[in-house]
Formats: sequence, structure tokens, C-alpha cells
Amino acid sequence: MNYRGVKEYISDNEGCESIPYIDTKGYWTVGKGHRLPGKPSTEVMNGISDDLIEDLFEQDIITAHMACKHAFGGFDSFPEDAQIVLMDLAFNMGEGSDTRKTGIEGFDNMQKAISERNWNEAAWQMLDSKYAKEDVPERAIRNALMLRLVI
Repeated sequence: MNYRGVKEYISDNEGCESIPYIDTKGYWTVGKGHRLPGKPSTEVMNGISDDLIEDLFEQDIITAHMACKHAFGGFDSFPEDAQIVLMDLAFNMGEGSDTRKTGIEGFDNMQKAISERNWNEAAWQMLDSKYAKEDVPERAIRNALMLRLVI
């Protein structure tokens, strides 16, 4: 897997904030889309270091990769662009969390298309979701377009 490409793509989608903020779903978040377990401490509210941002991002990338390997058989053999899109989806949906088992595993029709390596249908299924229609429509469109181009 091209970790550098995955990290660049996700980083571009997430942005970077050293000061915690409340995301579109109402969760405290910091760095490159790192969801905090609750309201941040006063120390964290003052901002976190670039090194800590990168450490948290690296941990979140590993979590997303493990979620993809679990959800999609043969994930590591997928074409690079498919890996990047699915890693971005897992990163954004929060799959792999100990507290909830939703996210990419909730995309049953998309998973079926992916198991058949039907990237075009997987892209359509991605767009036929709350993720695309309400949560992050622009990001979902970018991901679906990229997935449709996979050969």
C-alpha cells in the first residue's frame, strides 16, 4: 500500500487544526480529523503540537487500514486508488472504534460490489448513502469519481 499517497489524500480531505473544534456531527476533534473521547482538557484546548498531530494521524491511519482489511477481503491487493478511497472512507466514518461498529461495514451493497471488484457499482453505492447525501457530499463525490476510474 502507498501509505504516503493515502496520508496525503486523507490529510487534504481533513485539514489540520491544532486547537480542538466540534465537527459536523458534534464530536470534539483535533489535528487531522482525530476524534477525541470527550471534551478536551484545558491543556489540549490550548492546542497540541505538530508532533502529537502526526502521531495521532498515524494511529488513525493504522486503525483505518485494519478496518479496511477486516471489511474487504483481499484489501491489500486492491488497486491503489481503490485502497486510497476506502481508507479515506474508513478514516472518515470512524470504523475500527472500540465504542461503535458502524461505518464502512454498514455499506452492504458497496461491500458486495467491492467483493466482485465492480468499482463502478461500488462508487454508485457509495453515493447512495447518508455519507454522500448528508454527511460529506463533496468528499463522497470525489471518492466516488476516483473509485469509478479504477480498472
